[in-house]
Amino acid sequence: MPTKSGANTRLRSLSASGHPLPPESLRRLGRALSSQAEATPRDAGIVSLAVGSKDMGDEGAVALCEGLAETDGGALEVLDLGWKRLGSEGLRAVGKTFGPSERLKNLDLSRNEGVGDEGIASLAEAAGDRVGDDGAAFASLEALNLAECDVGAAGARSLADLISRRGSERTTKPLRLLAIGSNPLGAEGCEALAGLCAVPGGPSATSRLHMAGCSAGDGGIVALADAATANPCVGLEVLDASDNSITEAGAEALGRSLAESWPDLIELNLAKNELKSQGVASIVGALSSGRSDKSGEKKNSTLRSLDLSRTDCGAEGAAAALNAGCLASLRLFGNRLGSDGFRSVAPLLRGGHPTLETLDLGGNDAGEGSVAALLRSIADKRRSTVKAVRPGDRGERVRRRGDGSVGGAEAGVAEARCRARQARSIGLDTVLDDGIPYSWHVIRYDPPHTY
Repeated sequence: MPTKSGANTRLRSLSASGHPLPPESLRRLGRALSSQAEATPRDAGIVSLAVGSKDMGDEGAVALCEGLAETDGGALEVLDLGWKRLGSEGLRAVGKTFGPSERLKNLDLSRNEGVGDEGIASLAEAAGDRVGDDGAAFASLEALNLAECDVGAAGARSLADLISRRGSERTTKPLRLLAIGSNPLGAEGCEALAGLCAVPGGPSATSRLHMAGCSAGDGGIVALADAATANPCVGLEVLDASDNSITEAGAEALGRSLAESWPDLIELNLAKNELKSQGVASIVGALSSGRSDKSGEKKNSTLRSLDLSRTDCGAEGAAAALNAGCLASLRLFGNRLGSDGFRSVAPLLRGGHPTLETLDLGGNDAGEGSVAALLRSIADKRRSTVKAVRPGDRGERVRRRGDGSVGGAEAGVAEARCRARQARSIGLDTVLDDGIPYSWHVIRYDPPHTY
């Protein structure tokens, strides 16, 4: 076959997920990819592979890896084994074959619920055995996805040990992404992850940590905040801690560490946590207000994106978030602000906002009059670019009412007629195709120009 002989030099990616392949076929494919790696130049041949159905199982994964074992995974840089019903033996085979690989950059093992703590331990042990005490397993890896793999605290410790050993080698770079969301890590598992973020005397082991839905609770987020206070999370740019049962206590601890211990954090997602107004105030209180601070207290000025959707922040929390002077994107979706909430925050948006480019106020049950008041406030001092879309329907086509008006709202936004930036057709005198009356969920405008 062309792949085995090395005749294939153009095909770079093979994606055939969802198609069942017997183990022997997977073994032959692995051998062909190994032969190709030996017969073609380094910059030619298949480097990305996604094959097999959800019924591949350990037997299929072992067969594929056996075929690739001779060349430590061949030339593969991307391997997608997500949703393949893998367990401990499958992950052991992956670790044994790809642990010494100097080519693999992206490994997706997500949605394999049979992995568990035992599977992560098997992956780490097999990879470690191949590289030895002085080597770095998965030395070139940039992205690792272990979401929905039923990994608990023990598995998190095994993973942290594997990645920490990898980071001890000067030739390796931090992961670009570690995705371990929707796993029952608990507070103990988050403690293990904290050691990857807060590395004494060095950068974080990953620049993006996605740990949504991991049952962290206040204990987990406190462990992360305390670790950061002791050893700042240098290089960590994105933290997704959404849907983790974090309350005001956890938010207070995180807020205390934000000012000085997260020097490179750009994006923070705390959605679906019951922070309430007090918790939100703790978080945004650590952020720069954009105004001179006479107290001299240090503030975080690197954060640009903050997601506070469904945090039960109320109007008071929303107002506190809008007073942060460093954010370019703020999501306040689903906080039941209502009409009173919209009216209370409207003055904070008078004439626009000094830094915000995207503001999501969707799902807040505000009436027409309060929406009009908010838009009037934005249009008060300058022309604005306003984007109106429905959550989940960004860019969807909208149609006009028969009379081309929306009553009081049109009068309130005469100065703020929108120009669609990323949507096909946007207008303030529209309703959605399904007949739902207009509701502005995302308000987007250009920040003020400075000359």
